[in-house]
Amino acid sequence: MKKLFLFSVVLLTIITSCTTVAFETPQPKNSDELSEFPQELIGIYIDKDSDTLTIKKNSFKYGNKKTTAFHMEEKLTPNKIILKKCEDSFVINLRDTSSNIWNVFIFKKNKKNILVYYIDLGKDNKEEIINNLKDITTAKEIKNKKGEIEKYIINPTKKEFKLLIDSKIFSKVNEFKQLY
Repeated sequence: MKKLFLFSVVLLTIITSCTTVAFETPQPKNSDELSEFPQELIGIYIDKDSDTLTIKKNSFKYGNKKTTAFHMEEKLTPNKIILKKCEDSFVINLRDTSSNIWNVFIFKKNKKNILVYYIDLGKDNKEEIINNLKDITTAKEIKNKKGEIEKYIINPTKKEFKLLIDSKIFSKVNEFKQLY
């Protein structure tokens, strides 16, 4: 559990600013959980920074113990790491055990590559993304001790989740090229 929390924190620190968007429930809501990764995703991938992503039938590994500062190997686990399908994409839901909210990543297969999408508020168009998000679903603001918004918590319906994707609120944050 601590590894998963650390992974989420490191991943969020790398790809976003201090303000994040998290989900109350795994997405898309009311969709079946997949017990294993589909054959089309299984393989070994590498990104532009030479970090590797290995996807097996019911687990994944990111990084390499010997060569990277960060390494994680996890299995799909109910109420912890949940995989769901949404149209032509796969949605990985990682539960933050400290606050019981979910960080959501979209994996989209593009030929032999995997494109990873996330709601990235670290961009110049942060206000536009937040306004678009609020036009689609209700967002609860979580503030820090200084009164600054540090997180938005949302709980979209299945239809609203698809609108979030279609409205390009999720941004491409990484691309992994398939090696094997």
